Amino acid sequence: MRKRHWGPWVAALWIGLIPVSASAKVLLNERGELGPEGHTKHESFFFDLPSGDVRIVVSFAGSFSSGKGSVKFVGAKEEVLAAKDFETGRATLLGTFGPFPEAGRARFEFSVQEGAGEWQGVVAEIPEKRDLYPLLLAGPLMMFVALAFAVGWWWRTRVPWRWFWLGAGLWALGVALKIAWAILMNPIILTALKPAVSYRAYLIIGGFYVGSLTGVFEIGIVVLWALIWRKKVTDAPRAIAVGIGAGAFEALALGLAGAANAATMIFVPLPEQAQAAMYAAAVPLMATTPLLWLCSPVERVLAILCHVASRALVLLGVAARRMNYLWRGFLLLTLLDTVAGVALLAELPGKISMWWIELALLPFALISVLIVPWSMRAWPEPALPPELPELPAE
Repeated sequence: MRKRHWGPWVAALWIGLIPVSASAKVLLNERGELGPEGHTKHESFFFDLPSGDVRIVVSFAGSFSSGKGSVKFVGAKEEVLAAKDFETGRATLLGTFGPFPEAGRARFEFSVQEGAGEWQGVVAEIPEKRDLYPLLLAGPLMMFVALAFAVGWWWRTRVPWRWFWLGAGLWALGVALKIAWAILMNPIILTALKPAVSYRAYLIIGGFYVGSLTGVFEIGIVVLWALIWRKKVTDAPRAIAVGIGAGAFEALALGLAGAANAATMIFVPLPEQAQAAMYAAAVPLMATTPLLWLCSPVERVLAILCHVASRALVLLGVAARRMNYLWRGFLLLTLLDTVAGVALLAELPGKISMWWIELALLPFALISVLIVPWSMRAWPEPALPPELPELPAE
């Protein structure tokens, strides 16, 4: 029988998917911070307009606590592509333009009078539809990761599925409470923290605060359940199933959302404003992150491992009555989300490759790989029922 050599075909498929990031190009990405005292300034930032059939998306977003001003995107022939006046509050400007008959030098103008706040202006090329197709892989791959963890653990242990669903339900309740708290309190807390400390301290303290919300609400709900139904926490495979249920359900939800977003951006005709907003968010990520479609599934593998290890630790702590295990589980998930919190507060997505952020998460996943088997070995043996007295001989 002739032996098939699959290596070249796999390599060709892999290499064929790599250019998804090369075709996405950011022409301008400028941001600034004013204040807290008011500033008056006028700035111009230049960028090169593409020629041919390429279209561009322009985006401006700002939040100002005082002052007024204007923004303007001007083409190579001094034509105004987009302009907006703003006052105190939020200001946004979105639009798609082109193609342009010839390349040229364009500019973005920002003017403010006695203004305090922060802003960002982005100009990016809109990639062709074929360059977006690999993004359709991200969502299904995230869902595959979720199912692989859940089905794999069930196949190995035959743990009833209700334990996976219990983990998913506890996760959903914890996330709902976390979101409610964040909507009410995060703007107040983070807004008060930012001017009170240095920028580096703001990122560290603010990131830890954001991460601690995950520990308090997601892990707190698991601990509360375990303390109420202590007799249920007698089996290590069940505890692992609870953690997998939480991480897998999160991956399924994010995978569905990612697949829907990618399909909408590629196949659904949207109003210009909605289309511009999606491109303005996606193109910087595509331009800075090679193999962006693979980044999300890898991140879900790391996250699920940490979900499992943190819940295994806290459930072991309840079963073994060891408070230090509870704190370790809380800190593991808190520190994991602290990294994500710092990245979001520093607005790193779109500025650096997302693979650097995944690399920062990797140590927590490696620690989790060690924690899970250790916690299974350390699980206390369930108490045996008392022996029945022997019946007297007749």
